[in-house]
This record gives sequence, structure tokens and C-alpha cells, in this order.
Amino acid sequence: MVSYSCEALTSTKEVDEKGLEEEKTLKQLWIGVDIDGTLAKYEGWKGWDHIGDPIPETVKKVNEWLDNGIMVCIFTARTSEVSRARNNITFEQMKEVIDNWCEKNLGFKLPIKKEKDCWMLGAIDDTIIQMDKNTGIATAGDKAWTHLNSEIARIAGKMYMVRHPYGAECATPDGKTIRLRQMYGSINHILKSFAKYITGSETGDIKKCVFSIGRRYYSECIGKITNAEWVEGKWTYDWIDGGPVE
Repeated sequence: MVSYSCEALTSTKEVDEKGLEEEKTLKQLWIGVDIDGTLAKYEGWKGWDHIGDPIPETVKKVNEWLDNGIMVCIFTARTSEVSRARNNITFEQMKEVIDNWCEKNLGFKLPIKKEKDCWMLGAIDDTIIQMDKNTGIATAGDKAWTHLNSEIARIAGKMYMVRHPYGAECATPDGKTIRLRQMYGSINHILKSFAKYITGSETGDIKKCVFSIGRRYYSECIGKITNAEWVEGKWTYDWIDGGPVE
């Protein structure tokens, strides 16, 4: 059995203040997805509390982005002030309809964004026309995906994650499974978070816990780690059933 320190595992991403700041930045990035005509079929307005059937191709992309560690948010005119006033409803009422639809058709809720910000990687919408940067010319065909896909690949390549969809998972010695939502980043960051959750301390005893580790995609499990210990200011641990992949 080979023992790796955190530095050995993350040769492309040093675990220092700069690295932790980068993790914080990466986790703020998001993709906005429209509902009507994009995530769900739209065949005419049937009331504010009606959302059509899911569009399989878009649902697949949403899951791929989430598997790459990218936050996906609902970005729809349904929550705008104009739409709410027109239908005489509150944001909370519309949010409940959207949340219920997501849970039924995706299996989980997605955050809702009301406006574009500097962390948005892209907006997926049936009414948007994408432009080639600095040209005034509309982007043609599959070229529209080129920039977004390259950004996703760049970000995913820097993110390790515990292998569980939309969060992190570990098995404890007493047979319990503990999951933390939206857990991405370096192994160091993941172990600190679990140690604090389980023991109350970021350097607490989690030596007998077992963590399933993935890289880029949750379906790509590269192995499991155990015997995690905080030694001289860093985490050390043993790989079982695999090892790091660069």
C-alpha cells in the first residue's frame, strides 16, 4: 500500500492560500438554464403553475455539467418582476412550482438565479442569439458550444471530488454514510470539511473513514482513500483500490 501526502496528489494544484482561493472562485461559476422551450417542452402558455415535460437532451447536459463540478442554475423569465406582476404571484410561489418540477423530473432542486453576473459561464435559452466575440456576427451551429465546453473542461480538470452526485460521500466505521452537498476541490479541502462535520474540528480523527474519490466525472472513480491523518500541517492517507491519475 502506497501512502501519499496531499502535495503528492495535487501536483497540478498546490494546497496553499492561492489554491484555496482558486477553489472558492471555481465553485462560484455557474451555467444558467432556461425552462420553457429549453429544459422543458413549451407548447403555449398554460398558466404560471404549469411546466411541460422535460427535454431529455437538455437534462443530459445538465447532469454532465453537474458531474464536472459546475453549478447549474435555473435562469428564467418566470421569476422576473414583470412575469410575477402579470400573473399576480410572489417569487416564493413561482419558486415552489419550479422546485417541485425539478425534484420530479431531475431528482433534485436547482438554484434559481434572477440576474446575470460575472460568474456566469453561459446561458442556455431558446431565445438567445450567441455572438462571436468582437465581431457582431452570430455564432453558427455547434460552434456555439465551443467556448462553454472548453471552459468546463478547464475547470473540471482542476477539481477532485468525492464520488457522489451533487455532493460528497464517506463511509464511517459504524456503518453510516455521510454526504455533504456541493463538495468539490482538493483532497485537502474535502478531508478538512468532513473532519469538521464529523468531529467538530478540521483536523479531527477520521482515520477509519473510507472516501470514494473521483476526478472530473463522478462516474470515473479513481480509487478510495483511508487512514487519513493530519500530520505536520497536512493530510496524509493511503490509497486503496486505485490511486491518483494526472
